[in-house]
Amino acid sequence: MKKLLTILLIIIAITATGRAQIVVIVHPSVPGSTIDNTSLVDIYMLSKTKWADDSPIRVFTLKKGSALVERFYSPLGLNTLTLNKQWLRIQLTGEGRAPTAITEEEIVARVAATPGAIGFVDPSQVTDKVKVLRQVNQ
Repeated sequence: MKKLLTILLIIIAITATGRAQIVVIVHPSVPGSTIDNTSLVDIYMLSKTKWADDSPIRVFTLKKGSALVERFYSPLGLNTLTLNKQWLRIQLTGEGRAPTAITEEEIVARVAATPGAIGFVDPSQVTDKVKVLRQVNQ
């Protein structure tokens, strides 16, 4: 029984430490050093369009099919269907444009090159050309 319990605890520990993380990255010019869930929801729902310094926010997201997409949105209470509907509404009413859906490598490159940009990627993709605002353990 002790052996079984020990094996189970080892499996749980390996699973917990092996879970992927997601980081929220921004262009280095973005003010602040952290971001909360409410702000992330507002940004990805396109209801918050400016940073604290009044500079415009440019949102990037991952292409459909990426394993990180739902793992990032789900803890925020969002899903791709709800977001796609919101983004389509915003575009059709002329209030804004939908986030650009690209690969992780492209997100890092575009966030680094676009003032006011925000995106999310696996930590292994982060370079010194972007600023990490948050690390999300999944």
